[in-house]
Amino acid sequence: MRILLVAPCKEGQRWKGARGSRFLWPPSGLLHLAANTPAGNEVRLADEAIAPVPFEEPWDLVGVSSITATAPRAYAIADEFRRRRVPVILGGIHASFLPDEAAAHADSVFVGEADVGWAEVVADAAGRRLKPRYEAVDHPELAGRPWPRRDLLGKGYGAATVMASRGCPHGCSFCSTTIFLGRRLRLRPPAEVAAEAASLHRRILVFTDDNLFANKEWALELTQALKPLGIRWVAQCSIDAARRTDLLHAARRAGCMGVLIGFESLSAANLRDVRKGVNRVEDYLDAVRAFRGEGLLVQGSFIFGLDGDTREVFRETADFAFRAKLGAANFAVLTPLPGTEVFRRLKEEGRIVTFDWSLYDKLNVVFRPLHLTPEELKEGVKNAYREVFSLLGIWRRVPLLRRNGILAWLYNLNYRRGVMRGWD
Repeated sequence: MRILLVAPCKEGQRWKGARGSRFLWPPSGLLHLAANTPAGNEVRLADEAIAPVPFEEPWDLVGVSSITATAPRAYAIADEFRRRRVPVILGGIHASFLPDEAAAHADSVFVGEADVGWAEVVADAAGRRLKPRYEAVDHPELAGRPWPRRDLLGKGYGAATVMASRGCPHGCSFCSTTIFLGRRLRLRPPAEVAAEAASLHRRILVFTDDNLFANKEWALELTQALKPLGIRWVAQCSIDAARRTDLLHAARRAGCMGVLIGFESLSAANLRDVRKGVNRVEDYLDAVRAFRGEGLLVQGSFIFGLDGDTREVFRETADFAFRAKLGAANFAVLTPLPGTEVFRRLKEEGRIVTFDWSLYDKLNVVFRPLHLTPEELKEGVKNAYREVFSLLGIWRRVPLLRRNGILAWLYNLNYRRGVMRGWD
């Protein structure tokens, strides 16, 4: 069979040429599906962030995976292929939480992680017996799994990504990823991760894990496996990793340049509300200093629009970014993603004002905040970005002479341009 795997993209976020795609990540989930496709089938990847979908070519099966913000585009793509009488299966995190909605646009829906069950889907499609729904019975273990089919990627991707684990032990009420992947950590053998990383022949890698340092002993083994490779890498982790100075030291010696940490809020009440118990506001500055003491850049992630937020939250958060000398920062509007506790609660309270999924991109306001107007919230996020990512703001946060300072400046300038572009 000829199988097409599609990663949809919102219209205004398609990159034009390699210039702007410097930090674009490949659609790793679809690459894992391709790797689990039985031999004898031709597989192609269509990532709309890079190139258009080849509707005119003959296909025997089309798989479309999307997050919530790209769900409307995913449905449009699926509808067009079905109009051409091509069987379509929808999957990914959005379809997994709203399978009945997705089913209106597809011949089949896959709920959950499709790695293990994908071979069954392909066999059923070949026999013209595609089921209306497939569901992962459990979260697959990761040892011995095939590497993603990176040979399917075209040009335009600036970041090489590797997955070393899945799952996160924290149950934050705004996070749909933890619900989708589970709170039980599933760990790849460090030797397998290092072998895959070495095969990429890239000097800089991004680990896509939600919390790479959650299992500290395993993370130490991983750093030892990565150390001989001479690569540099970045990862996400939670703030409690700051207490493991031996791990931070090992990570830096193994090539770690920086980490992304979800601070989320400077309010202890907000953190309680979203069940981010691992975070303690009074520890934030010391934690950042611990990472910076090892020469690691810290990119902080913050959510605006939580129930305790007032107009002062933007000023306070920007001040913290400067005071902590964060290497970079993410500012997101609280977004009630389907499947999360936040979505359920805000829907029950009648505070969700639109179910246009294309607006669920963490830049638009889709609910009524308690102490801010939607306009104040959206403009506050923009103003925080403008200040923190102004040239003066970058200078205040990232001294050029710091370790990896030049690379951090390049990252900030490109991140700044990408964020501003998303407002157009």
